[in-house]
Amino acid sequence: MRTVPPLVAAYLADLDRRLSGADPAERADIVDSVREHIDVALDELEHDPTGDDVRRVLADLGTVDDVVAAWSPDTPPLPTVRRSLTDSPVGVVLVALGGLALGLVLAPVSLVLLAIPAAALVLAIVSSVGWVRRGTHWKSWRTTFVLTVPVLLVTGFVTVALTAVYSSSESVGGDPQPIVSVPSTP
Repeated sequence: MRTVPPLVAAYLADLDRRLSGADPAERADIVDSVREHIDVALDELEHDPTGDDVRRVLADLGTVDDVVAAWSPDTPPLPTVRRSLTDSPVGVVLVALGGLALGLVLAPVSLVLLAIPAAALVLAIVSSVGWVRRGTHWKSWRTTFVLTVPVLLVTGFVTVALTAVYSSSESVGGDPQPIVSVPSTP
């Protein structure tokens, strides 16, 4: 179990103080819900949170006054953190298989439209940079990368293979000429 970062402990203590006039059971539910929301957001980082990570999660949540003001019977509870399809290994496999299927569908036209493998390569590079930088939409970039790589591999392979097949059947000076071998006589 992870220790609670000091910034989170201070935030939750301040929230508990600001809710001191509320029903004790309701106050405990609110603080527990906010704690759970923070824990989920920090768990999604997939690394030990830094001070900047904690500050970013708390900033996304809003000030304690914002949370207290938002918590009333007329407003819904805090939004849950959105999960990505590629959060699980099964999801990664499913997205990669989808990319493989898409690559197979695009393969017949990849030789004619050499832009497909080139565009897939550019998209794979851009999405890998977005994924590594861990910006606001890094999970979307991860999903895009996992989907794009199989498309790139299949269309690139088909393009290279078909290019090799077509270029080996061509001859210099027009139509291919049959090779006739005449047996040598002693």
